[in-house]
Amino acid sequence: MRKKTKILLIGLLLGGFVLSSCIFDPNNPIFSFPTSSTTDDTSTITTDDTTSTTTDDTSTVTTDDTTSSSSDDTTSTTTDDTSSVTTDDITSSITDDSTSSTTDEPNYDNYYRSEIVDPYFNYQDLLKADDLNSIPTPRTDLNILVIPVEFSDYRFTTKKINDLKTVFNGTAAQTNYWESVASFYQKSSFNKVNINFTVADVYDSGHTARSASNLTAWYTYYFSTILLRNAVDNYKLKKSTKPFDKDGDGFIDAVWLIYSCPNAGESQSIANISEDYWAYVYWDYLQDPSTNSPNASVYAWASYDFMYYNGNTSKLDAHTYIHETGHLFGLDDYYNYDTNSSDGPMGGLDMMDHNVIDHNVWSKMSLGWTQPYVVTGDAIITINPSQVNGDSILLANNWNGTSFDEFLMLELYTPTGLNELDSSTRYLEVYPRGFTIPGIRMYHVDSRLGLFSPYGNFVQYGHPIRDNLITSNGSYFGVAHSNTPSYSQNNNRLLHMIQAGKKNTYKSGWTGTNADLFQAGNIFTMEDYSVFFRSKKLNNGENLNYQIEFLSVTSSEATIKFTKI
Repeated sequence: MRKKTKILLIGLLLGGFVLSSCIFDPNNPIFSFPTSSTTDDTSTITTDDTTSTTTDDTSTVTTDDTTSSSSDDTTSTTTDDTSSVTTDDITSSITDDSTSSTTDEPNYDNYYRSEIVDPYFNYQDLLKADDLNSIPTPRTDLNILVIPVEFSDYRFTTKKINDLKTVFNGTAAQTNYWESVASFYQKSSFNKVNINFTVADVYDSGHTARSASNLTAWYTYYFSTILLRNAVDNYKLKKSTKPFDKDGDGFIDAVWLIYSCPNAGESQSIANISEDYWAYVYWDYLQDPSTNSPNASVYAWASYDFMYYNGNTSKLDAHTYIHETGHLFGLDDYYNYDTNSSDGPMGGLDMMDHNVIDHNVWSKMSLGWTQPYVVTGDAIITINPSQVNGDSILLANNWNGTSFDEFLMLELYTPTGLNELDSSTRYLEVYPRGFTIPGIRMYHVDSRLGLFSPYGNFVQYGHPIRDNLITSNGSYFGVAHSNTPSYSQNNNRLLHMIQAGKKNTYKSGWTGTNADLFQAGNIFTMEDYSVFFRSKKLNNGENLNYQIEFLSVTSSEATIKFTKI
């Protein structure tokens, strides 16, 4: 669960995301907005300084390798409100993997491996634009502070503290079950993230679980934030918090608070006290930074009892802590909070959905851990399983070079590595099993940025030039979409898995099955899979005129053919 004051998100599992906000400033040159046309995503902006305009979601991109073209759908324009983006500003250069041919022979080499993704800003920067924070990415070595928070009616034992140290820092073998939080993220990031969790001495809150829940303060709605300040201040009496501020912004990169009473889902007496005895990520919004003595901003809150698999104290289960740490990195929830909607765009099968298997390749790309192959025309590409090295393929008409755009993304899933446990058993005996066979997972990603007002009102789709995420009037850019409809613009989804069987069963609440994976012999076009696309187009109104043919799919590699049609 991930909570927010401006837009409060409360879920059934463990997460939530931040929709950013801003006011359009027509005189500010730091925006890149779409050219004029009409699509399903059209936004109209009217201010005293600018007339009402209608735009689509496609920004004009000019590079040395790609020339602008005009069509019925998009016209190239230059206005005071639209900035031309050069190769140096936003896209990665096409490498020698991509070649052109003028012969009559078919050329299927039109792709390249992106060497740099998100060169000017990342998830943390987007959160900071909204006065929030996250673990800095990509960083190799990180120090995260873990503080056990004790209530007088629920004391920690020595075993519980030792188990906490193991579930956060131990090896996979030491957990006697799966992975620790540290070992999971080291493997998931392909050694790009090495986290050392410092488990502090127990902080005696001086409260019972009930009296702690009654704490109030002017700076927060949540008693957990009050306990956060108290616990960090107590830690500072003996030790410095500087080692936990890797990026030097004056804030501790992240704090984990582990409370000593059961969670509300396991104890009715605790549920009667407060449903906030659950697991979530939140922020101390009104805390000031201090480079001399860094203060807490983003924090995770969970019970000690999440580490015991079905109450078995001999099996140390990190699933919940791994999910919440995903939020500390900035990731959204991929399940749906809305009780009036059964839509589950990822079919439950992702660490940021039902807390199972590994993170998907888009999540990893957005955190700076992987770089995709990018299709630019007819291409045949062979990829390894994503568990091996993070291989993925990105398909778009004019990719903007960042994680925050609209495109299709493919990975070769295998029930191995971090997927193996949850593919062979049902987590907690109730959650869906991961796919048990190899196959291609195809995602429709719509992670475009929007300009939002300081009051949370969506203004228009757009993309900043370089790292100018905040405007002169306090407006800022943020991810416009979520997998929760009520928090998403134009009823679009952030991340949606396309099912090979051509039926969108996830919309009715079904979870993923092996039949959802693309196999050798399958062929994809947007027309044939129109049930997953509005008007057989992307959300931005573009036609993605490609046929995708899966030539071979095995547990060791997959070869995929892309043909422009």
